[in-house]
Amino acid sequence: MGPVVLAELIVIVPFVVLHLMAGNYALSASVSLFLMLSIVDAWTVLQDRPVLVPYPYVILVLTLAFFCATKAVGLATVLWSYPAIIAFYFVLPRKTAHIFAVLILLPTTMLIAAEMGFTFAVRVFASQLFTIYIISNILQVTFELQKKLLQQVIRDPLTGVFNRRQMDIVLKEAYLRFQRKQDPVCLLVIDIDEFKYINDHFGHAAGDEILIQFVATVEAHTREIDYFFRTGGDEFLLLFFNTEANVALAVAQALSARIAAATFPIDSAVTVSIGVNKLQSDESIVDWIRGADEALYEAKQAGRNQACLHHAEIS
Repeated sequence: MGPVVLAELIVIVPFVVLHLMAGNYALSASVSLFLMLSIVDAWTVLQDRPVLVPYPYVILVLTLAFFCATKAVGLATVLWSYPAIIAFYFVLPRKTAHIFAVLILLPTTMLIAAEMGFTFAVRVFASQLFTIYIISNILQVTFELQKKLLQQVIRDPLTGVFNRRQMDIVLKEAYLRFQRKQDPVCLLVIDIDEFKYINDHFGHAAGDEILIQFVATVEAHTREIDYFFRTGGDEFLLLFFNTEANVALAVAQALSARIAAATFPIDSAVTVSIGVNKLQSDESIVDWIRGADEALYEAKQAGRNQACLHHAEIS
């Protein structure tokens, strides 16, 4: 059931037995309950299912066990306050962890003040606060680094839209959702016309500026629930949920007109061709994308600067 649970069993079970034999029944019961809840949640995680007992409740039982230990064992319990505080910040939201940490700090401070005097209690309290400060900041830095790393993994560094790796994940999710609900979902494959000519004659820096401005224009005229991906140099894909083919085509035509009317940092018009395809019940993801590509090819063959609907959608 995992090394963590095994370590819990090795450490906690003898602890429970010893205190049960010593007559510390409340402590033994609370620690046993914590162990059982931990095992149940560990089992559900290993089964790729949501945890059965929310983590705050598990931590609440751990806090109760700490209170019982304070009463039964006395000052020695203070030594366990540090790993307990650290554990809070690894399994709970930041604000909730603060609350449980305070619940640990107060009884330990009062216990030390009664046994060792106020001055020593203040020192221990300060060390516990410092522990909270350090672990909280470490986790904050880790969270920020993870967030930046995730953005680098799933987004195109130039334009900021999702990359092809993320597209494969989202399209699979969209396909599975369609199989369950049959809600209409459409793809728009977008290609900037003559982009190689733009790079060759105006330079790659100008090409990059055009890509950035093109993305900003598209994002300004699409919904927050829509997904925008860069699939190649000048190739992009839009995913529209809950959108019929005629609506997706109208949006594609409006986007094409807006791009053609926009002012770009070159003395030449910038236009796009767009292929639109609505997912059908008998299509695979590959067929769905291929249909949009075929519609894009039709738009190119018809003279560019326009949007075409896949022929299967034309009545």
